[in-house]
Amino acid sequence: MLILYLLFFSFLFFLNYRKHGFTPSTFIISIYLLSSVMSLLLLYYYQIFDEERISLIAIIFHIICLYLFLSPIIYFGNININEIKFPPYRILRYLIWTIILLSLISIVVSWSKLKIVFAFEEISEARRLYNARELYDEDRNIYTYLGAIGHHLSIFAMFFFFYFIIFYPQKKIIQLLLFISSFAIVFSNLSTAGRDGIVRWGFFMIFAFSIFKKNISARAKKYIYTLSLIAGIPIVSIFVIITQSRFGERNGGVLQSIASYIGQSFPIFSYNFNQFMDGTAGGRINFPFLFPISQRRSLNNLNDYFYADYNLNTFSTFVGSFYFDLGLLKTLLFALFFYFIFTYYYKFHKPRASFVKMMSFIILYQIMLLGIFYYMFYSTTVTNTLLLLIAIAVFLQYKSANYRYSL
Repeated sequence: MLILYLLFFSFLFFLNYRKHGFTPSTFIISIYLLSSVMSLLLLYYYQIFDEERISLIAIIFHIICLYLFLSPIIYFGNININEIKFPPYRILRYLIWTIILLSLISIVVSWSKLKIVFAFEEISEARRLYNARELYDEDRNIYTYLGAIGHHLSIFAMFFFFYFIIFYPQKKIIQLLLFISSFAIVFSNLSTAGRDGIVRWGFFMIFAFSIFKKNISARAKKYIYTLSLIAGIPIVSIFVIITQSRFGERNGGVLQSIASYIGQSFPIFSYNFNQFMDGTAGGRINFPFLFPISQRRSLNNLNDYFYADYNLNTFSTFVGSFYFDLGLLKTLLFALFFYFIFTYYYKFHKPRASFVKMMSFIILYQIMLLGIFYYMFYSTTVTNTLLLLIAIAVFLQYKSANYRYSL
């Protein structure tokens, strides 16, 4: 039955690619398509999942929700970047330098923790201690808070890195600082002995390239490839070291662990379907900012709270995260609400291609792209950061309109 995922995403991929070529929409669909292929590999080749526990109803519900969430993003993701009315540099620079400053703070804060992580002979031990909150003392100060904000700006740093290469090729220093800033997510995740940040950075690079590819000159491509190669060699090396350390000794080895990392989300959703049909916390886990502090919930080890004969702290896509928290009916209603609101906003709301729409798209795209694993944007710090970015975008678009009018 898992083949339904493969058929669904294959249809979306070929339909979108045939009409638009390689765009951000094609890329995000391809990630889900790859995950569907890996899920079949896990089920039939590695046989680490029980086919009898794969529910047809769960798959149909999952596909419906995925379509409702992804559809508006896929629509806007095919837009020509030249249609977007960006603010002039004299206005945009305030956002750019904010991204650079906060990202660099995040890198500096993470750097001291990296020394602790890589002092271990086995990275897996550092990861175990981090999950137990025993790896290092987490200082709470203004720098760690700003660093936490900077951690979530990597995709914007990467986006504007490409933007400045194409539209402001003379501003080499800003380009280089934006490229360095894009690694905030890598350093932050490495400080937890994780490798997710490396995967996300790669996703962000492909995402930005897919947006600007038609505008990139041969000279600019060479510059991007050179920087990517310089950064890519150590990044890939670290990824291999962490993967080998954390998963090399498991049954099945590294290849099975990588396949499980990419493909487990779809079978795990079926595993969770019946048990969490009524939800658990009514939104208090994924949307804590909507509730008073006393009512918020955070479940680090789910198996301590709910019975299951498998590890509940596994991937089931962002829809799975919502489903675990909200249950069947509320998840479906939330998906329908999202679909109608953002379909109207991206398709019919004027102007069709504004700077604010572009910024909101990047935020939602990142949620859906990384959501192949789980919903990663549940903390109030992240929510406040994303809302602040939208507010800044609205302000810059307003200032830009007044600036053009005054000219």
